[in-house]
Amino acid sequence: SYNVVGGEQDFGVQTGVSIRYIFDKNRLRENREKNKQKRQKQKEKAKMKKQKAKGKQKTDKRNESDKKWWQILQKGP
Repeated sequence: SYNVVGGEQDFGVQTGVSIRYIFDKNRLRENREKNKQKRQKQKEKAKMKKQKAKGKQKTDKRNESDKKWWQILQKGP
């Protein structure tokens, strides 16, 4: 509605907009399950990646230790 100064109604129009959407509970549930599974897979991948990196660090440390001992043995007493 539009009114310019005063109490008289100079211009009056009423309009409305509505949007209707019906939620499909089964579909929402399926999507929720899919997302849950997807997050679980991502967590597992991250965990495996972390374990792999940790194993590599241990291997690197072991190799460094072996190299040091080898150098000591080669030098002799």
